[in-house]
Amino acid sequence: MIILDGGTGTLIQVLGAPMDDDTWGADANLTHPEIVREAHRQYLAAGAEVLIANTYATSPLLFNHLGRDSDVAVIDAAAVRSAREAAEASAREVPVAGSFSVMRPGIPGSDRSEMLRQWPEPEARRLFEAKAAGLVAAGVDVIAMEMMRDGDYSVWATEAAAATGLPVTSVTASPIRMASETELRTVAVRACAAVSENSVEDADPPNSTAAARSKRSIQ
Repeated sequence: MIILDGGTGTLIQVLGAPMDDDTWGADANLTHPEIVREAHRQYLAAGAEVLIANTYATSPLLFNHLGRDSDVAVIDAAAVRSAREAAEASAREVPVAGSFSVMRPGIPGSDRSEMLRQWPEPEARRLFEAKAAGLVAAGVDVIAMEMMRDGDYSVWATEAAAATGLPVTSVTASPIRMASETELRTVAVRACAAVSENSVEDADPPNSTAAARSKRSIQ
């Protein structure tokens, strides 16, 4: 078993990052990267062996609805950079995963999604392929499919992720090649090989009272 981190968006909110009604914690990657890095640091101190970058909220469906297609790759690059910096500062072999969701626009004043908004398959696939390509360009080691709730969009999104050739894992059942523990540990070694000689030890001891208590496991 490999221990993942917990809810990054939730923790950065606890740590003071502003939340947006439309994009939740996505824009915090650009406006408050120091908080995002601190969230990752706390999860590492709590025992996380893999960091998932704060890219869940940059759903290509949501950002397309908002007319912000081009912002997805920019925000994702910043999110992965923050996760990578936290990983490198830990002096441990910590791979960075890119979160990939099919989150739809939310209904104002509610935690429910707007289900009436639909995307035809060719358009949805184009958006998912762009998201996957952006995560690859940002330098993730693994793609993590999260909250795959819509059957059609979930399949198309995971197919786009799998087509990149990176290991893909999911917290829900999806028809994909699951990343094995061996693969994750292999990418951990590859991810840290370039910085292992110059890595900086964490200045703080493991924080047993860190807010990051929730952990998820890859099975």
